[in-house]
Amino acid sequence: MAIFIAGIISILINLRSKSVFVNPDAQAGSSYHMDLSPLSIIRELARYTYEGFTPILLFVFALIIFQVHKAYKDRWITLSAFLCLAFACLSWLPNALLPNHHYEGYSFNGLYVSFLLLFFVAKMVQDKIDFKRALTAVIVLVLLSPLSSIHRYEGARNTWVLAMEQVQTNMLAGFNRATAQLIDRPEPIRVLVSGITSPFHPFAFPQSIRSFKGGENAIYYFIPPKDFQANLGTSIDLVHFIAEADKENYTYDQEWKFDDQGNLVELKNLK
Repeated sequence: MAIFIAGIISILINLRSKSVFVNPDAQAGSSYHMDLSPLSIIRELARYTYEGFTPILLFVFALIIFQVHKAYKDRWITLSAFLCLAFACLSWLPNALLPNHHYEGYSFNGLYVSFLLLFFVAKMVQDKIDFKRALTAVIVLVLLSPLSSIHRYEGARNTWVLAMEQVQTNMLAGFNRATAQLIDRPEPIRVLVSGITSPFHPFAFPQSIRSFKGGENAIYYFIPPKDFQANLGTSIDLVHFIAEADKENYTYDQEWKFDDQGNLVELKNLK
């Protein structure tokens, strides 16, 4: 129930912020078109299951569930173990609604949830249940599991994730440097922020700019990436989301320019 409620809240937040991921008006050929047909959803869930789970992992999970059933002989405990895998599929459901935006890296979402099964192993150890052979098998197979999927980590999904991580690292360093010179300013200044192309940036959650030292001492005029223009034309907290074509309609005290790798390449005083 908690996951269902969290999902509803997430959808409402995405609708309010005009996220491209929740766009009922997206055209059929768009990457963010939502396909609600059962066949499409099942096909996407199957793709994420195939991309996320290796045969060794599936065997480990099946072994744990079998041992849980054998040890406790309680249908509710067994069902709880099964639900770890069911929740993995549930975590893929939002992505499964966007078949034109399939990205195998999203398969990680379900993997995190399915590993909750290891807590059942810990519980059996705590309860001093004798399952040494099964426990040994689980430990050995879990240790061998990365070797069975190492080729997947060398593929496009991990390359993209690492590239985005580096962009965000660069961006955070740039914002720390830029906001540091705002500390102790007697009055907020007006800052134009341009050049960011990544969808992952501090203004995706506007209040987060306050977490940078000195960040609260400015009013920001942010030009969103052209492919991810959530909140365009709105103002949230300290941030005004403006179009590139409208930037001349405002006056600024500074401009912070970023490149496509998230580096702060220029901090320019305009007054």
